[in-house]
Amino acid sequence: MIRYCLAITLYLFVAAAAVVGQSVGPRSDTKSGSKNGVTSAETVRERAIVRFDGVPAEYAEAMANICDSVSRFLQQEFNLDVPDRVTLAADLKKDNRTAISNNGLNEIRLTLERAAQLKSPPSSRVLNVYGICSEMADLALRKTLTKPEWMTDDAWQGLRYYLASESMDQLNLLYARKLWPDGHDYSAEGVTLFRSRVRGGHGGGFVRAAGDWQELSNNYGRATVGSLLREFRKADAEKREPASAMKALQPGGRSRTRSKLQRWYSNFEPRLVQRAKGNSGGKSTRSRQVSLTGAPITLKNDDGRGELQFITEDAAPAALFEVEYGEWRLTRVAIFAAMESTSRVSGDAAKVWLCDRDMKPIQSWSLPARSISTGGDWVKLKLDQPAVSGQFVICVEPVVQDGTTLKVGVDDSSKGRSAIGKVGGAFKPFAAGQWMIRVEADTDRTTNPLLWRP
Repeated sequence: MIRYCLAITLYLFVAAAAVVGQSVGPRSDTKSGSKNGVTSAETVRERAIVRFDGVPAEYAEAMANICDSVSRFLQQEFNLDVPDRVTLAADLKKDNRTAISNNGLNEIRLTLERAAQLKSPPSSRVLNVYGICSEMADLALRKTLTKPEWMTDDAWQGLRYYLASESMDQLNLLYARKLWPDGHDYSAEGVTLFRSRVRGGHGGGFVRAAGDWQELSNNYGRATVGSLLREFRKADAEKREPASAMKALQPGGRSRTRSKLQRWYSNFEPRLVQRAKGNSGGKSTRSRQVSLTGAPITLKNDDGRGELQFITEDAAPAALFEVEYGEWRLTRVAIFAAMESTSRVSGDAAKVWLCDRDMKPIQSWSLPARSISTGGDWVKLKLDQPAVSGQFVICVEPVVQDGTTLKVGVDDSSKGRSAIGKVGGAFKPFAAGQWMIRVEADTDRTTNPLLWRP
């Protein structure tokens, strides 16, 4: 009888341990497969899916843990709305650009060039853990509040920086040296590093704004952050001043607390709200200069081989391009062109236009005739960092001069992303192939947390 009872007790203990083991921590489910010799796999958590190619499974597991844990932390501690499940696509291959970005909804893309970049920051100089935390914070912010026009970039990026730093501390608390496969100690890379940067004033305006958000969180509770963002959302929808959100934040609270909150807001407001500086007679199309990563990508539709074709003002070549998630800056346009002339050419050979996907002109630059050879070659034109996102068009509109002919290269090996027409007028698909027009695009280094933090 005693032996029977002991057996039953042991069975119940083992069963209970199994149940507890399933309920503690994020669920892990890794699947892999191979197609045409290329291995792809995914690992799943309740709030995250990591799809990885070229990335060792143990790093993908760590990424999934980070996404899942940070999602819970931001929702439970900071009262933020978060996506039901985040999908992180991690890709490692030679021709990649080292970057991380999100689609503003529920997807993150991480691209690396070398396996060594998966190592911890001291050896790789790549901030994988911080970068994922920053993107998770940005997704939560966008889920909670669509950035109002009146809110400064410093206020938004400052809050993102603060939330990412707090998330780093939470991850260290949960996983310690098991956070990342190489066992690096991240204990000093969260709020400890954040505080030193705020005290030292490193990183400019958005670091000072980050300190303001930390003050709100420390003095009035982390959940106040999410509550204030929702009040900002209501105020923006109702066309009210952002200051009105403070009154709604604690309508029945103690007068002393309300007074302190109001003082906090008054100190923060110059960094939070951007005020219009007069009336310039129209919205400028030019973007402020930013500090770029220095590692641009080249967007192209051609394979580098083609024939020159004569163009006219009414049949200007246009090429469609698309950038991935987020804002990019155009740094250079390259056109394979040639100039034929019966006399000395001077002035401009063409205007290069940046247009939106509907061919509405945004900005233009002059292409000097002296920069174009007679035999045909790539002509490069430096741009002043116009901002683009999604799809856009580059159009080359010739400047008519007597006795001159401008030709642009055509690659006939593919079709579909080129057109001909007139800027401000009608365009039609170009059936002969793809115009040999290329563009270089880069990003603000402060928006690529994989490579930079204050």
